[in-house]
Amino acid sequence: MRTALARISPIELVHELRTFECRGCGQVDRYAVKGGPDSYWLLLSDSGSARARADSSAG
Repeated sequence: MRTALARISPIELVHELRTFECRGCGQVDRYAVKGGPDSYWLLLSDSGSARARADSSAG
């Protein structure tokens, strides 16, 4: 499955938090993105499948 941009939230003055989610498996990736000529993307959380986390906490 592919992840899609779910939301953009401001963090600090020059950064955005971009959250990508997969509707099929629940995978969530969050990136801190700096804008401008020296822009970069930094993966903050590779939290895995939400469905797998729910299954592991239920048992």
